[in-house]
Amino acid sequence: MVQKKEYRNAVRSRRMIREAFVGLLHEKPFEKITATDIINRSGLNRSTFYAHYPDVKGIIDEITGEIFTMFQQMLSEMDFSQILNDPEPNLKKVVSFLEENQDLYRLLGQSDVSLVYLEQMKKVLIRQVLDTPNLPTMGLSKSSVDIRIRMLLSGVIDAYREWLSGGINCTLEELSAEVAMIAHTLSKK
Repeated sequence: MVQKKEYRNAVRSRRMIREAFVGLLHEKPFEKITATDIINRSGLNRSTFYAHYPDVKGIIDEITGEIFTMFQQMLSEMDFSQILNDPEPNLKKVVSFLEENQDLYRLLGQSDVSLVYLEQMKKVLIRQVLDTPNLPTMGLSKSSVDIRIRMLLSGVIDAYREWLSGGINCTLEELSAEVAMIAHTLSKK
């Protein structure tokens, strides 16, 4: 029974630390948030913070790790066999994914730390698409398809990153419609 209470307390403490961290992200860039800021905001003591995280980066690593796991799950549910001909079904899944935690993703998108994780996501996405059985070649060489896929997906990820960071001012649906139109253009010979 005592062990369960400790577990609940640990979960509660982690939640409080993360909530304090996210609250601070609204006020200042990730790079300027200190452990002391989080400790003061959460109301927990220093030893509790360090029992759960080695430093502030540990929090961002945990959050982005969870996002990456959800991203991989989303990818596993997607059909990339028609990505060049009809990207809209996959883009709708991306929109749903982004809408689930839009505020958090926007906060992270405004931080330089997100670039590392987005690069990892891009590599995984490109590999998954290029490894898709029956990927349509549209009569193009393997290297042409590879280049088009890489350009398309790099551009898509950058467009969504810009949207998340506030660099593109439109709705998520408008962005996805534009990306789909560009993908259709790219898929033409």
